[in-house]
Amino acid sequence: MFKGNQPGCGDKPAVTHFIFLTELVLRLYAIETFKKSSKAQRNLCNMRASTHLQQQWYSSRKFVLSGVQEKLGASIEKHRVPGATIAVYHRGRISEAAAGILNVDTKVKTTADSLFQVGSITKLYTATIVMQLVDEGLIDLDQPMKRYLPKFAVNDRSASEAVTVRQILSHSSGIDGDFVRDTGRGSDAHENYLELCADLPQLFTPGTRFSYCNAGYAILAVLVQAVTGHNWASAVTSGLIHPLELNHTVLLPEDSVRYRVAVNHKIDSETGDISILQQQLMPYCMMAAGSTTSASARDVVAFTRPHLTGGNAHTGTAVLTARSTQEMQCVHIQRPSGAVPTAQGLGWTVDDSQGKIVLGHDGGTYGQLSFLRVVPEDDLAVVLLTNSYGGTGVFKDIVEGILSELSGLNSSDPQQKRQLTDIDVSRYVGIYQNMNTRIEIKLEACRLVASIVALPDSGEDPMTQKPTTLEHYGAGLFLVDLPGSPGVTRLQFELDRLERASPFAWLGDRAYRRVA
Repeated sequence: MFKGNQPGCGDKPAVTHFIFLTELVLRLYAIETFKKSSKAQRNLCNMRASTHLQQQWYSSRKFVLSGVQEKLGASIEKHRVPGATIAVYHRGRISEAAAGILNVDTKVKTTADSLFQVGSITKLYTATIVMQLVDEGLIDLDQPMKRYLPKFAVNDRSASEAVTVRQILSHSSGIDGDFVRDTGRGSDAHENYLELCADLPQLFTPGTRFSYCNAGYAILAVLVQAVTGHNWASAVTSGLIHPLELNHTVLLPEDSVRYRVAVNHKIDSETGDISILQQQLMPYCMMAAGSTTSASARDVVAFTRPHLTGGNAHTGTAVLTARSTQEMQCVHIQRPSGAVPTAQGLGWTVDDSQGKIVLGHDGGTYGQLSFLRVVPEDDLAVVLLTNSYGGTGVFKDIVEGILSELSGLNSSDPQQKRQLTDIDVSRYVGIYQNMNTRIEIKLEACRLVASIVALPDSGEDPMTQKPTTLEHYGAGLFLVDLPGSPGVTRLQFELDRLERASPFAWLGDRAYRRVA
């Protein structure tokens, strides 16, 4: 046992014996200290003890997916994306690839540990923090938001009293919530944003439909602080970044200067030229919804581990209870018939259209797109981070191929157009509107045509898109190619049992109410 007593190990066994006894005493002391420590101290002890595990997680367990590096390089060139990184976790092993550059001006090379803005993937972090508070008994999902935030209100009194935490997490609150305003960087930024939300309109009765709501997740930052006494960034740092050892994740832009960081790019629609966007950052008050977080693809994969293991990190640290992990992945509200993903969990999108549960979330900031897919049944997580709006094409080229190879999943895009001659197209004609956008649908030469109008109070430049023909792919499902939009967008109408159009349509994930 004592190396000093072994041949060739030196002539000082007594000294070695002393060192061994000293280490033993220190270890026993550490164990006693660990037993008596607070929860925060125990997490710190776990972090220090897991350094070796982290090295295994990121090095000895790596594997190479055939051809991904070459395909990624070809795909970003094809889709006008300056740089991209991808990380794949599969059954205990990790594969990574990086291609291109982070900045078209400086030509800094993209590496696997480069940071990209992950956008709304951040909502999964926020949802996980809220579920930690549920585990601690500090939040009840089915209690109204007003129980925790007396100042919570929208422009509908009954909705203000009724909206629950669960409905905010599952985007079923009915709040018309694509509401982005800059309230500064002060300690009152989130509270000021909450006050502005008092004027938000209500699309539908809470809990009855799905509509993606950024405002709801921004408000969750106020909820976290009200319940814990700590701001959202502190809660994420102590609840996720430290125990999961997310060493390449930052929550504020100023913290990213220590890393290789992707900048935002735009693509000229006429020339195809790529240049840096002037606007690089979104408002601070939207951070819980995804405005400020940057991370490496590897770190996003590490974040998914508790969601694949019933709540435990790769270090063995418990991040969530198994019950809360499952609660996040359950269906809480169905999306319109024919939509993909098919349903919404708490934070996670949930898709069962191919016989397996696929969890996911995408993110978009000014000039960056991110994609996350998780298949629990196959112990699989795939993350793609890109720095231009061409990232959607890279997702289809690379991520869908990996999901097919490792999980047997096919592309979610509708495959076959359908004729309009066998349906009453008048059911779709009309004007659909939310607080930011108006969709005008007309019948022209036996084809449905949509005009998308950004409204003056939307915070965007008022504009009308050139009328676009709708391609019919199924009951209530159309695809529309919007100029300047990444990829083709689904326009989905909710139908009743007689296949009559409801008063609502969804463009992407947002609900629009029929007004004429």
